[in-house]
Amino acid sequence: NALRTILQYRITESLRTKESATYTPSVGVQKSNYPSPRYGFTISFTCDPLKAKALTAEVRSVLAQLAQQGPTDDELGKFVAESRASIAKMSGTTDYWHSILFASLQNGYDLNEVNSVEKYIGMLSKDRIKNAAGELLTKKPFMDFYLLPK
Repeated sequence: NALRTILQYRITESLRTKESATYTPSVGVQKSNYPSPRYGFTISFTCDPLKAKALTAEVRSVLAQLAQQGPTDDELGKFVAESRASIAKMSGTTDYWHSILFASLQNGYDLNEVNSVEKYIGMLSKDRIKNAAGELLTKKPFMDFYLLPK
């Protein structure tokens, strides 16, 4: 989730603020443990069809930069603060605990660890995120899909 969120920050900054090319880029991650562990990232945005390939190249540049340099102190701090605030707000709801318990049971996680989210947030570091970015964002095949007007 940290990698996805930091990637969202960067792609939004690059495509919306720097390039002024799209308003709402979106970054999603899909994780599956069965039949074997695997990850997938989806990055989507709407734009002028004439800018699509250039913006795709910009996204690839953002991926490479994150894999090479890792997140900034500000990006990691922002993610940690937002995560802690979200957990504090959501941990009082039944839906939160339902999703935590369901994911733990579905993935075979130790149920004694369900209250350890803060521990895992505290274990985040710029190097861990950089290593994850290098492993997950640069070594997988990329597929580009364009939905263009007729």
